[in-house]
Amino acid sequence: MCVYKEKDSYLRKAIESILNQTYKSFEFVIIGDTPPSDRERVFGIIEEYASQDDRIRFYPNVVNIGLTKSLNIGLGYCTGKYIARMDADDISFPSRLAKQVAFMESNPCFLASGANCEIIDENDKKTGRRYNFNPSSNRLRLNILKGSIIMHPLAIFRRIINGKEVRYDESFKYAQDYALWAWILQYGEISSIEEVLLYYRISENQISTAHLSEQQLCAKRVQCNSFEWLYGLPYSDEFMDTFFCMTIKRDFSLSMQSTLKVFQKYFAGLKGAKNKIHVIEFLLDFFIDYFSKTVACKRRYQYIYKLTKKNIKLLVLCEMSFIYQRLVFVNNSLNRAFFNCMNKYYLSVKEVFSLPRYVQSISRSAIS
Repeated sequence: MCVYKEKDSYLRKAIESILNQTYKSFEFVIIGDTPPSDRERVFGIIEEYASQDDRIRFYPNVVNIGLTKSLNIGLGYCTGKYIARMDADDISFPSRLAKQVAFMESNPCFLASGANCEIIDENDKKTGRRYNFNPSSNRLRLNILKGSIIMHPLAIFRRIINGKEVRYDESFKYAQDYALWAWILQYGEISSIEEVLLYYRISENQISTAHLSEQQLCAKRVQCNSFEWLYGLPYSDEFMDTFFCMTIKRDFSLSMQSTLKVFQKYFAGLKGAKNKIHVIEFLLDFFIDYFSKTVACKRRYQYIYKLTKKNIKLLVLCEMSFIYQRLVFVNNSLNRAFFNCMNKYYLSVKEVFSLPRYVQSISRSAIS
């Protein structure tokens, strides 16, 4: 845990939530990256708890060096099998470490994992909101193209990965957790426990609030790296700028027609690229969900038809039955035109590609 200049009450509750864990066998490494004006107050609180519990290892920085470098200093002092992250203004549930360690022990295939959290405000009041994460490792691998896949203060990961002690990339002043998850996925899988194990505090002093623009630009770098590192896919500045606005920035003012052209152009440029099938399916599904928030149903699916009819080979190869499930809401003539095109292409390549039977059955029934 790294400490900056959190309020006394926040810091005390964070420390106590770790010391009161039902899982007792751990070392609590705390890095003090506090500015001079707050050192006496903050360090005094930490030293008070350290004098009462010898599991606390407190290492104050000589000068303020920032979160990423401080995290790496902390990792250098850790000796356990697992690293569990914690923020100095959040509150862990008493069973958090016990459940996370048990999960990692039972699933050696996972290099890291997270859990769900409940949002609280500056006064410890529940907001009624939660952050829930998909436990499927396959889905998380795709979701990292959109943003961070587990909460940083709820993460637990193996200290040694690929024969090396884990470190954060210090070129990322912000979004260092997002960059770390992308790096870990190069060597194995990440999952998440479907249970709330932390109260996550939303306040005006958070890095994610105070430096949002800088954090988003760092996150965009991770997005680009993820397309390349995890899937070996090329990307254009035009596509990444658009996808960044749709995901990280959550800008819902984009034009559907212009976005459609960007996606079509990107798909056309993937000809011959490996590992593209699941990514294209994922991007099409995301495209549909994104514009479902802004466009009426019928008009939305007409655009999806325009997007896919010129990429019917990709559509069939991706085994995208979800397109059919969505298109049934559109008028019959659109269904008929779509499946005529689909059926024609399927019949011409069925001897070359091993395609699922449902593609043929769905397409034939749709045009009969």
